[in-house]
Amino acid sequence: MKVNAGDIVTIAQGAEALKRLTRTGWAIAGVDVHRQESVAEHSYGTALLTLLISKSLQSSGIDVRLAQALTMATLHDLAESRISDIPHTAVIAGGEMMREAKTAAERQAFSESIINDPLLMKLWDELERAETLEARVVRGADVVDMLVHALSLEKSGVSPELFSGFFDSSVKAVEKIDIQIVSEIFALLKSQHERNLQRV
Repeated sequence: MKVNAGDIVTIAQGAEALKRLTRTGWAIAGVDVHRQESVAEHSYGTALLTLLISKSLQSSGIDVRLAQALTMATLHDLAESRISDIPHTAVIAGGEMMREAKTAAERQAFSESIINDPLLMKLWDELERAETLEARVVRGADVVDMLVHALSLEKSGVSPELFSGFFDSSVKAVEKIDIQIVSEIFALLKSQHERNLQRV
């Protein structure tokens, strides 16, 4: 698919909303509005961690399609520019029907955001299925970035008690991702969080 200058401007202008859209999970946890992060900030962190995790895997002799992983990471929350950030807690409360509705809405919004590019849609679907190594790397980076930000908030004076649920709910996600380096990173971050809890 040929992408022209107008397509690029349209996509970039649509994505601009991510810089102003705050991640709702922090507000639900009770984080002051001045300390919340935007979806764009989280997307950058996820992309950076995808790069670092991929490079770690490659240095261990594991073949990772870096371009695909970074593309998925860069675009993983683009749909939120159209449908907002729907918190994980809402999806859990709504059950399977809510999860399916959210996925369908995100898929439609993503398709519109990237002007129906078939390759990008294929990568989005790959990320949703989370069956390939690259998709699992991005999923791991997504979780790790959330926890890195939680620790940053703890360091700035926000009570670590607000974030225990984030760490607890990440245990199963990290197990499902099943990548050793992601598990090791998670263990380090959880250990830091537990030390912060002891200081309270």
